[in-house]
Amino acid sequence: MKQVLQITRWTFVLLLLMGGANLQAQKHKPHPPHALPDSAQVEKMVAHISGELQLSDVQKEAISKSFHLHFKKMKTVRENHAEVHQQERQQMEKLKKSLDEEILSVLKPEQQAQFKALQKNRRSKRQDKHPAKDQKKHTEGIH
Repeated sequence: MKQVLQITRWTFVLLLLMGGANLQAQKHKPHPPHALPDSAQVEKMVAHISGELQLSDVQKEAISKSFHLHFKKMKTVRENHAEVHQQERQQMEKLKKSLDEEILSVLKPEQQAQFKALQKNRRSKRQDKHPAKDQKKHTEGIH
């Protein structure tokens, strides 16, 4: 009975951890991802679980391998996501530039100057609201 309670408790903890990741993904404001555990942290996790569940050496080794493989896959997913996100941002910037060019082609010269001033003003206001974010974009060449 005690072992069943311990297994249930660990299952609950793991579900909370996984559910927390889903909640983070659903929020509108992106947060920097939490650091993935290194080998020493994984071994601490395995040792803790082992102490609670009285795992055999074979079980500890299997769980340790599972954790290491899981976090290696998580790292790959994060790296791929960052690359895809960067590509999406570049495509969106190209589309924005194309839109601006189309709008400018329709406007008279004095309207073009006003339009450019409006854009500059909008960027300035946005930068006032989110200075670190927009400064990063500016230094990366994304406007």
